[in-house]
Amino acid sequence: MPKFFIPAIATSLLALVSTAQGGQITNLQVYDGGSSPTATINYTGANGTGSYSAYVYADPQVSSGTTAPLFYCVDLYHDNYIGSTYTITPVSTMPFANSTFSDVDNRIGWLLSQDQSTPESRAAVQLAIWYTVDNKPDASLSGFSMSTGSSTITSDYNQLISFSGYDPTQNYSAQFWQATHDAGNTLYQDLASAVPAGFQQNSVPEPTSLVMGA
Repeated sequence: MPKFFIPAIATSLLALVSTAQGGQITNLQVYDGGSSPTATINYTGANGTGSYSAYVYADPQVSSGTTAPLFYCVDLYHDNYIGSTYTITPVSTMPFANSTFSDVDNRIGWLLSQDQSTPESRAAVQLAIWYTVDNKPDASLSGFSMSTGSSTITSDYNQLISFSGYDPTQNYSAQFWQATHDAGNTLYQDLASAVPAGFQQNSVPEPTSLVMGA
């Protein structure tokens, strides 16, 4: 997850570029920079046990100098850091052991098709994605929850996680990515982006060593 504990961020205007085909996220930035919304989140541990809390930016990530695609975090257990460069690899799907939904991938695709026109709406999408991948906690745990000072984000988030308007018979496309920081995979994060028009997926199986919730 983008577990940014509110460091100072230097931001600049981001120029629109063509969509990424894989390769690198260079000089990772949060999309809204200093205006990125924050939230306190509670979530289940990767192995399905334990409950953890973090104060985070609820904002998509971009490669510095770009505005597209927006990369949303689908990983609550690993950190990406502002300013770092990551190799990204497209993958066809990912396991989500802490979710009750059998169609997590499709629900994430639906969330990525919802309004993302403001910092608040983008934050609501990010938080709803985290809820979607972590709504199956241990019986003694509470699973994913969030709190924020923004009533707009809270309202949008609650609407999104109701999945009102979601049609399980429709295919909502999402592209999933692995981001690796170094050869030892000591820092990496799983990401999702909307599939842009004309994008050719060349997905590869996800290595078992990186399976979430193993």
